[in-house]
Amino acid sequence: MGVIIKKIKLEGIKGSFETDALFDTGATMSFIKESLAKKLSQIIDIPNPYQFETAEANRFITVNKKIVLDFYLNGDRLSDEFLILPDEIASENV
Repeated sequence: MGVIIKKIKLEGIKGSFETDALFDTGATMSFIKESLAKKLSQIIDIPNPYQFETAEANRFITVNKKIVLDFYLNGDRLSDEFLILPDEIASENV
């Protein structure tokens, strides 16, 4: 498992934003900071929320919202679903 930081451009129905993104090669899901998600597109409720344990032992968070965005990485246009994390929990924008 490895961690890579890359500059990406996120694009939603409300606008676009360029930021550094943290890529974890072992991750199965993508996350975005709530304040950034609100600026970019429509937020979607998740009918069956996810629960995750944080790095702090025995502390869990429930994620019940997501956003769908296009993003550009190395000139390629991709699309993904991003789970929304509260700003106080998210250490990175993406």
